[in-house]
Amino acid sequence: YRGADMDVTEQYVAKKALQESEEHLRSLMQSASGFAIYRLAYDKIAQHSLRVVLVSPSMKDILGIPDPTKFETWFENVHPDDKERIIKANLKAFGTNEFNEVMKINHPDKKENRWIHSIAKGILSKYGELQYVNGIIIDITERKRVEEVLVAKEKELESKTNKLEEINV
Repeated sequence: YRGADMDVTEQYVAKKALQESEEHLRSLMQSASGFAIYRLAYDKIAQHSLRVVLVSPSMKDILGIPDPTKFETWFENVHPDDKERIIKANLKAFGTNEFNEVMKINHPDKKENRWIHSIAKGILSKYGELQYVNGIIIDITERKRVEEVLVAKEKELESKTNKLEEINV
């Protein structure tokens, strides 16, 4: 008989660790609610073009888009008041490798305006070239609504204070 033995323990342990890591990522992606995480790949040929590598399914609900794997649709519902600013911020992000913007969107399914906060960071290759963009989009609509109520209450208080000062005078 002839044979050879090979210790495959390291390969087995590495494979198990990779599977566990993938399960963690899958769990995070699937359970996202009120936020969505994503990774985009930079296309060197089509300048300023990004392709979705992975995205939380919750992106569909947050942005009101039918297919979150199509990056070009992510900003279709940006409110007209914010559209020009967001386009400029997107273009600027290709130079700074950072994007951090709050914007209003017209949510087609919920038939209302919603607020989102988008934060992204460019990941560079070892040669210093943009390779990926990792990011998160958070639905901050409730926070914005509370802020609007607080501003209204503040104005009301200011008005009452002014009236009281007039009465006192």
